[in-house]
Parts: sequence; C-alpha cells; structure tokens
Amino acid sequence: DFNTFYDPLVADGLGDTATQNIQDFCFRRIDDLARERGVGKSFMTIDPLQFDLGRTRSNHLTRHGYLDASIATMVIDLDDSEQELNRRRRASFKSLINNGLRRYSFKVCDAATPTGDIADAYAVLHEKAAGRRTRSDESFQRQYRMAEDGEGTFLAALHDNRIVQVNFYQHSKGWVYYSSAATDPDFDYGRYPVQHALTWQAVLHFKARGWRRLEMGWMHNGTQPLDPDTLKERNISFYKTGFGGRALPLFRGIKYYDPELMRQDLTHRVTSYLSGVEDTRHGQAPAHSGTTRTIDT
Repeated sequence: DFNTFYDPLVADGLGDTATQNIQDFCFRRIDDLARERGVGKSFMTIDPLQFDLGRTRSNHLTRHGYLDASIATMVIDLDDSEQELNRRRRASFKSLINNGLRRYSFKVCDAATPTGDIADAYAVLHEKAAGRRTRSDESFQRQYRMAEDGEGTFLAALHDNRIVQVNFYQHSKGWVYYSSAATDPDFDYGRYPVQHALTWQAVLHFKARGWRRLEMGWMHNGTQPLDPDTLKERNISFYKTGFGGRALPLFRGIKYYDPELMRQDLTHRVTSYLSGVEDTRHGQAPAHSGTTRTIDT
C-alpha cells in the first residue's frame, strides 16, 4: 500500500536534467523488477519533506505511468513560537488539552531516556486494544531500538502511575512523523480524553528538542475513486486539523502492470464511488463508509 514504497530520492545540486535522467533510470529498473516478479500493481508515494524543501512541485509519478491518487498531509511548524502555536489551535481543543494536562502526567522513552517500561507498555496496550497480538515481537523490539538510536520516541500518558496511552513517533533530520498510538480500552477517560493533551505534549516536547516539523499524518477529506476512504479516516483527518498545522501535498500514484487487474479494480472503485455519490444526494452516508482497514494513525 502507499505506506510501503516511497519515491526514489535524488541528491541535491544535480540540476533538473540530471535529476530527471536519474529518475527515469530508477523507474525503468523498478518496472523491470516488477515484471520479472509478476507484480500486478505498484503503489508509490513522494515523501512530503521533498515538497517542504522545494525539491518537487508536482507529481512526477504520472510521468512514469502512475495514476494520480494524491491527497494531503497535516504538518505542524515547530519553528513557530509557542504563543503562535497556541493561537492556531481549534478553540474547542484548548479546554480539552488544559484539562488533560492537569489530569495526566507524561513520560518519554528516547535516546536520552531509554526507559524500557514505556516500550513494553506500548506492546501490551497494542495487543490489549486489538484483542490479539497483531505484530511480531521483533517489530516491537525494532521500535525500541529506534528509540535507543535516536530515530524514534515513545511518549506515554499516565494517570496515578498507570500508563493509559503510548504514542510512537519516528524522526530524522528535523522531521518528526506521528506513527501510531496504543490506548488502554479498560481505562475510564470520562470527560478528560487523553489524546488531545498527549499530542500537545508531543508538540512541546519536539519543539524543545529543536525539531522543525511534526507531521500529524495523512488527510482523507473526501472520496476519490482510486483510494476510497472511510468515515473513520475522515473523522481522524478532521481531528488532526485542530492543532493548527498546515496541509502539504502528498503526491501519490498507482501503476498497473496487469491490465485485467486494472480493469477489475477501476470498475469496482468507480462503481463504489458512484454508489457513494448517489447515497449523498439522498442524504445518506456513502455506501463504502463502513469499510474498515487496519491503519496506524
């Protein structure tokens, strides 16, 4: 899926012609490998950091035979002052954040403070929330190694010394990505949700560490035929806008190597899309809005 493969990176300073030639070479090789291995379709994403750095201004994937499936991603500018960040928050979030900051305490697991209990709690809550173990022990151990190596951070919220939620962030070269969260389904949050305060704590934490951008994640603001979204994803996207970030283009593409698979996929997606449009005209939720997909926030 789109989370898996990112566009090949080309070194700075080579000029437009050299960059294009290198991209052409890379995508020819990708096509050769896809055909050798019987790949039906390829998903590709251009890292939004490339747009932020001014290295790309359009979806050059379409030049290599990919169908455009671009959306946006929400990014918080940590270079801005705390006063400015406060000002841009959604008004309804302010009391939720302040109440959460008063009710919960917070603990960090990163290279400076590699506390294994936070990483262990994340794995336990992840399994508890899902009702089963959905990932291997190695994947959780890898996250902890990332924290030890300065490539990841666990941020936990505690109530009376009980860990009730743990968020995991990946980071490199000034860019932080909100990767996933694990919550305790048995804890009574009542009128004081923890997520708002924990996210705001992350904003303050990474700002204090001198990081420049916090990417909250992908924005699903409406149905498109190539990548149907869900009502849950739209609600999550609306939540992400409440912290005063800005939307950056997230250029994506899908390339089909199997014409029959392309026909089946597009027929199904367009039919679903038209069904959703018809439902909307009659004031109903889109027919596909109940679709579920396993995603990390």
